[in-house]
Parts: sequence; structure tokens; C-alpha cells
Amino acid sequence: MSDFLELQASIETHEGPFLVIDDEHRVVAVNQAFRRTLGLNGQNLNGYRFADLFDSGDQETDLFDLRRSGGRIDLDLLPPPGARRDQRLRATLRAFPLADANDHPLLGAALRLAPVETDSSGREMIGTSPGFKPVREQLLRAAATDIPVLLQGETGTGKEVAAEFIHRRSSRASGPLITVDCTTLAPDLFESELFGHERGAFTGASGDKRGLFEIANGGTLFLDEIGEMPLAMQVKLLRALETGHFRRVGGTETLKSNVRIICATNRSLLDCVHYGNFRGDLYYRIATFPVTLPPLRDRKEDLASLSDHLLRQSSSLLGEHHTLAADGIEKLQGYDFPGNIRELRNLLQRAATMCVGGIITARDIDLPVRQEPVSEDVSLEDVEARYISDLLTRHQGRRADVAKVLSISERTLYRKLKRFGISDRQREVG
Repeated sequence: MSDFLELQASIETHEGPFLVIDDEHRVVAVNQAFRRTLGLNGQNLNGYRFADLFDSGDQETDLFDLRRSGGRIDLDLLPPPGARRDQRLRATLRAFPLADANDHPLLGAALRLAPVETDSSGREMIGTSPGFKPVREQLLRAAATDIPVLLQGETGTGKEVAAEFIHRRSSRASGPLITVDCTTLAPDLFESELFGHERGAFTGASGDKRGLFEIANGGTLFLDEIGEMPLAMQVKLLRALETGHFRRVGGTETLKSNVRIICATNRSLLDCVHYGNFRGDLYYRIATFPVTLPPLRDRKEDLASLSDHLLRQSSSLLGEHHTLAADGIEKLQGYDFPGNIRELRNLLQRAATMCVGGIITARDIDLPVRQEPVSEDVSLEDVEARYISDLLTRHQGRRADVAKVLSISERTLYRKLKRFGISDRQREVG
């Protein structure tokens, strides 16, 4: 009982929904945020099978393959008997390796939730502005093919949602969509996570493990921030993409996986090729169908519809639906959103906690301090550096808080600090 209480206490530290399952795919524990999301008052979910809560199709057997890698997978969350909520939710599940007191493996799962769209083909790309409508048409054309797609754009412009949009409307929609965040995988583990390993391949490899490339068989593999992939891995990825064949680390058997590749980057990969940081042959292999997502400042006509959509997505977490008043929209229109849609979502969620009666007005919206106007000679990297520096000051140098506002990992933030030369300033503030 004490082990259970310790586990329960640990998962209650997660602000969002979180659950733990054992190696038989049965629920061991859920936190209060999970119960609130489904409207459960004290109902015991322990012992429920994972399939009782999630519409996972054939993907259930893949869950523990995600355990070691911290991979992600998209499923539909079903309301169990007794739940007040009757709406299905789309759950992006992020896996964490856990173990019980006897060192038996457990799977921890953090969930990011959104309502399932009434359009059964999947999540929508919201917007009808002149700067966005052609992009949505490009994504629909990409979905009708099986060729590699390269999604380009600034951080927070919705590249991950665009990848899901393509997958859900493609011929592979019934297969898995596996996301690999190239900024979160250590270089020495990259090959093992992507292609798997055999028992004894290296210290700590206590059993065979399928890689994400293998898990994505029949579906889509989304390589986010592909520009961060180590050069040594790029040649191995290229070989796998060209032939469909690969070997697990420490293995001798040649395996085959049929996957569709979608990549994303917020960098100029052609510049990376020029400076020798990215292989040219891999670039031309993954950039068959490039799509550039516009920054939010170039599609402000979509702010009202985007805000309404984001607030509806957040309604399950906020406990009620919120709407944006006219003066709130006007205030947002005057801001350039260097953090793009991610920043808009975070601003709206904070404003929703401050408003009264579910109506978000201008006074509820706390915009970052406006910077001095910049000349046309200032690069986007300079603007981003100033914005991050301002966030560091506002959050007293707390890197974790800044990463949360930007919706990026601390490792990605560290790289940006190093690239912009502001890491020393961060240490002084902290």
C-alpha cells in the first residue's frame, strides 16, 4: 500500500492528465487531473484495461516499445462508464519509463488533450486568411500522396498539427503516427531509439527493443526538428529511407519497415547544407514536397477563429468554455506573436484563469513588454533572441519557466541560449 501511495503522490505532481499502466496494459494509477477531465468523482479506474479507455486499434502492443524512448503516439480517449463527459478526446500520449517496488516495468503516460473534431478525417488547420488558405490546400494535396513532406516555419507555427493533418487524411490514417523530437534524443542513443537494439548491444540493453522506425510500420514517422539530427545518424536514416531496410543496434537481421516520412524544421536546411551541418542528399530526399507555414503575424485575420478553437481545446482542462470579447481580439491584433500559435495558446490559457464569467476582455490579457521597433536589417534570430532575453528577465532566469512559455524543451532552450550568446546573462539573472 505504501508503494501505491508513493506512486500516487508522484503522479499528482503533474498538472495535466497522467496515468500509469503495467505490462499487461492495465491501469495502475491515475491522477486527479485525469479524473477531472473525464468528470469522474472517486471512481476507481485501477484494473481497467488500456483498451477500455483508449481507442488504440492495433497500436496497444506498441505502447511498451515507446516506454524506453519517451516516444509519442496519438489515440482517442474514450469516456469510461460513469464519466460525465460523453465527448471523445484526442490524446497525444507521451511515454515515460517507470517501475514498481519489485522493479517490474510500468508505463507512465502524460496526456495532451483536445476535442475530436466533428470532421472525422482529423484535426483541422484553422484559418481562411490569404496568407494561410493556400498552405491548407498544399497540405491537402500532400495528404493525397505518399511522398516525403518537409514542413518549414518558425517555432510555434503549428508544424506538428500540420503533420497530423496530413496523416489523418492520407491512405495511412489507420496506421500509427509516431513523433520523434530530434532535440530530445541524446546523440549516443539516437540510433537505438530510431532503429531499436538487441539484448546486450550495449550497457543497459537488457532486452530486445523495437525502434520508432519499426513501430511506425504502415503509418507515418514524423521527425520534428530534423535539422538537429547528428550527422552520423543522417547517413543511416538516408539509407533506411531509400531502401526501407535497417538493422537494430547489435543485430544481424535485416528488417524492413514501410513508413511515410514527414519532417519539420524551424531552420534553413539549405543553409545547414551549405555550412556542412546537414547532408545535401538527405535534404533532397526529405524535401520532395516542402510546405512553409506562415507566422501568426502574417495571418492576423485568423486570430478570432484561432482563439475560439484554442479555447475550445482548452475547455476540458479549464473546466468551462471561454470566449474572447471584441476588445480582447483588438488587443491581440496589435501584438506580433514572436512565439506564434503556441504563444497565443499560452496567453489565452493565462487570460482564461483571470477573467470573470467566461468572457476574456482586454484587461485579462497580459502581453509581454513590447520591444523597441526594429529596422528591416534586424534578422528574425535577433528578434527571437530579444524575446527570449525578455522572458528570462520576467521569469528571474528560471529556464524551466521560459521553456514552458515557449512550449519547447529545456534542451532546445539551452541550444538557443548558446546560439544567441545569452546563456551567461541567464546564469547571472538566475
